[in-house]
Amino acid sequence: MLNWLNEEIVITIYFFARCIRPNSIRGMLLRRGYDRSLGAIERKIISTTKQYPYLKFANGQWDLSAIDRWMKDLVRSQESVNNITRFSLEDAEDMVLKISVDDLLETMDNLGLDFTDPAFNARMASQV
Repeated sequence: MLNWLNEEIVITIYFFARCIRPNSIRGMLLRRGYDRSLGAIERKIISTTKQYPYLKFANGQWDLSAIDRWMKDLVRSQESVNNITRFSLEDAEDMVLKISVDDLLETMDNLGLDFTDPAFNARMASQV
Protein backbone atom coordinates (compact mmCIF):
# COMPACT_ATOMS: atom_id res chain seq x y z
CA MET A 1 0.00 0.00 0.00
CA LEU A 2 1.21 3.49 -0.82
CA ASN A 3 2.29 5.86 1.91
CA TRP A 4 -0.15 8.58 2.82
CA LEU A 5 0.56 12.07 1.54
CA ASN A 6 0.51 14.86 4.12
CA GLU A 7 -2.50 16.38 2.36
CA GLU A 8 -4.50 13.17 2.82
CA ILE A 9 -3.66 13.07 6.50
CA VAL A 10 -4.65 16.70 6.97
CA ILE A 11 -8.02 16.15 5.26
CA THR A 12 -8.68 13.05 7.35
CA ILE A 13 -7.78 14.51 10.74
CA TYR A 14 -9.27 17.96 10.10
CA PHE A 15 -12.70 16.61 9.21
CA PHE A 16 -12.73 13.70 11.68
CA ALA A 17 -11.88 16.07 14.54
CA ARG A 18 -14.92 18.10 13.49
CA CYS A 19 -17.25 15.08 13.85
CA ILE A 20 -17.39 14.00 10.21
CA ARG A 21 -17.60 10.24 9.94
CA PRO A 22 -14.96 8.17 8.13
CA ASN A 23 -17.43 7.14 5.41
CA SER A 24 -17.97 10.80 4.48
CA ILE A 25 -14.23 11.48 4.76
CA ARG A 26 -13.66 8.71 2.22
CA GLY A 27 -15.87 10.61 -0.24
CA MET A 28 -14.03 13.85 0.49
CA LEU A 29 -10.70 12.16 -0.19
CA LEU A 30 -12.02 10.70 -3.45
CA ARG A 31 -13.26 14.11 -4.61
CA ARG A 32 -9.80 15.51 -3.90
CA GLY A 33 -8.07 12.76 -5.88
CA TYR A 34 -7.12 10.32 -3.10
CA ASP A 35 -8.44 6.75 -2.80
CA ARG A 36 -8.37 5.16 0.65
CA SER A 37 -10.53 2.40 2.08
CA LEU A 38 -12.69 2.98 5.11
CA GLY A 39 -10.42 0.70 7.15
CA ALA A 40 -7.31 2.59 6.02
CA ILE A 41 -8.90 5.88 7.08
CA GLU A 42 -9.80 4.50 10.50
CA ARG A 43 -6.28 3.09 10.97
CA LYS A 44 -4.72 6.42 9.91
CA ILE A 45 -6.79 8.29 12.50
CA ILE A 46 -5.60 5.91 15.23
CA SER A 47 -1.95 5.97 14.14
CA THR A 48 -1.93 9.76 13.82
CA THR A 49 -3.29 10.26 17.33
CA LYS A 50 -0.64 7.85 18.64
CA GLN A 51 2.11 9.65 16.73
CA TYR A 52 0.86 13.12 17.73
CA PRO A 53 -0.85 12.70 21.12
CA TYR A 54 -0.98 16.48 21.65
CA LEU A 55 -3.76 16.68 19.04
CA LYS A 56 -6.16 15.54 21.76
CA PHE A 57 -6.80 16.79 25.26
CA ALA A 58 -6.33 14.43 28.22
CA ASN A 59 -10.09 13.81 28.22
CA GLY A 60 -9.92 12.47 24.64
CA GLN A 61 -11.50 15.46 22.91
CA TRP A 62 -9.74 16.96 19.92
CA ASP A 63 -7.71 20.12 20.47
CA LEU A 64 -8.73 22.05 17.35
CA SER A 65 -6.14 24.78 17.96
CA ALA A 66 -3.35 22.19 18.14
CA ILE A 67 -4.69 20.54 14.99
CA ASP A 68 -4.68 23.86 13.15
CA ARG A 69 -1.02 24.47 14.09
CA TRP A 70 -0.05 20.87 13.24
CA MET A 71 -1.73 21.05 9.82
CA LYS A 72 0.08 24.25 8.92
CA ASP A 73 3.42 22.68 9.91
CA LEU A 74 2.63 19.51 7.96
CA VAL A 75 1.75 21.17 4.63
CA ARG A 76 3.90 24.29 5.15
CA SER A 77 1.32 26.88 4.19
CA GLN A 78 -1.96 28.20 5.55
CA GLU A 79 -3.14 28.69 1.98
CA SER A 80 -2.58 24.99 1.26
CA VAL A 81 -4.45 24.04 4.42
CA ASN A 82 -7.35 26.27 3.38
CA ASN A 83 -7.44 24.80 -0.12
CA ILE A 84 -7.47 21.15 0.91
CA THR A 85 -9.94 21.60 3.77
CA ARG A 86 -12.40 23.80 1.85
CA PHE A 87 -15.88 22.39 2.41
CA SER A 88 -17.68 22.03 -0.92
CA LEU A 89 -21.29 21.62 -1.94
CA GLU A 90 -20.46 18.03 -2.91
CA ASP A 91 -19.08 17.43 0.59
CA ALA A 92 -22.32 18.72 2.09
CA GLU A 93 -24.46 16.61 -0.24
CA ASP A 94 -22.45 13.51 0.62
CA MET A 95 -22.89 14.13 4.34
CA VAL A 96 -26.64 14.65 3.97
CA LEU A 97 -26.93 11.22 2.42
CA LYS A 98 -25.01 9.56 5.25
CA ILE A 99 -26.11 11.24 8.48
CA SER A 100 -29.20 12.50 10.26
CA VAL A 101 -30.28 16.14 10.17
CA ASP A 102 -29.23 16.64 13.81
CA ASP A 103 -25.79 15.21 13.08
CA LEU A 104 -25.50 17.39 9.97
CA LEU A 105 -26.36 20.56 11.90
CA GLU A 106 -23.89 19.65 14.65
CA THR A 107 -21.16 18.98 12.10
CA MET A 108 -21.84 22.26 10.28
CA ASP A 109 -21.57 24.03 13.63
CA ASN A 110 -18.26 22.24 14.34
CA LEU A 111 -17.00 23.44 10.95
CA GLY A 112 -18.10 27.00 11.71
CA LEU A 113 -20.70 26.91 8.92
CA ASP A 114 -24.03 28.67 9.36
CA PHE A 115 -26.63 27.80 6.73
CA THR A 116 -28.68 30.83 7.83
CA ASP A 117 -25.80 33.17 6.91
CA PRO A 118 -26.39 34.81 3.49
CA ALA A 119 -22.64 34.65 2.77
CA PHE A 120 -22.66 30.87 3.29
CA ASN A 121 -25.65 30.45 1.00
CA ALA A 122 -24.07 32.67 -1.66
CA ARG A 123 -20.86 30.63 -1.51
CA MET A 124 -22.78 27.36 -1.84
CA ALA A 125 -24.84 28.76 -4.73
CA SER A 126 -21.68 29.84 -6.56
CA GLN A 127 -20.41 26.23 -6.47
CA VAL A 128 -23.44 24.95 -8.39
